[in-house]
Amino acid sequence: MKTNLYRHCCIAMLLLFATGSHAQLTLVENGKPVSRIIADTLPAPNARAATLLQDFINRISGATLPILPVQTPQKGDIVIEQGNTDGLTEDGFRLETDKGILYISSGGDKGVIYGVVTLLEDYLEVAYFNLNTCTFEERKDVSIPVINRTENPAFRYRQTQSYAAW
Repeated sequence: MKTNLYRHCCIAMLLLFATGSHAQLTLVENGKPVSRIIADTLPAPNARAATLLQDFINRISGATLPILPVQTPQKGDIVIEQGNTDGLTEDGFRLETDKGILYISSGGDKGVIYGVVTLLEDYLEVAYFNLNTCTFEERKDVSIPVINRTENPAFRYRQTQSYAAW
C-alpha cells in the first residue's frame, strides 16, 4: 500500500515538473531570439504594437525579435491582431497563449497597443514612468507564462502615460 502511494506521488511530481517546463513561452534564450512577432503592420496600431514590443525585448535582452508579415504562426511566435476577439470592445484586448503561441488581440483602435503595454508591465516587469524614463531588469533569457487575460475599458476615453515616443 505504501509502495503504491509512493509511486503515485513520484509520478505526480514528475508530471508537475514536466508540464511546468513547457508552461511558458520563451522569447529570448541566452541573448538569442527564439520567437518572432507576426503582424499585419498596415493598421498603425498594429505597427506601433509590434515595434514597441520589439524595442523593449531588445532593451531587456539585447536580442531583436523579427517582425514578419501575416503567415501561419509557429510555436513560440507572438501574433498581433489575429486571435479571438469575441467580447472585446473598442480599445479592449486579449492576451492568450494557445499551443505555444501568444495572441495579442484587440476589439479595435488601440487595443493591441494596450495589450503590449500590459504584457511589458505585468509580465516582463517594465516600469514606465514618463517619456524616456523607465526601468526593467536586463537579462539574457526572456519568457512569459501561459496567459489568458481579457480587458475591456470601463469607459470610452482612456489616457495613459504615452509610449508614443519610444
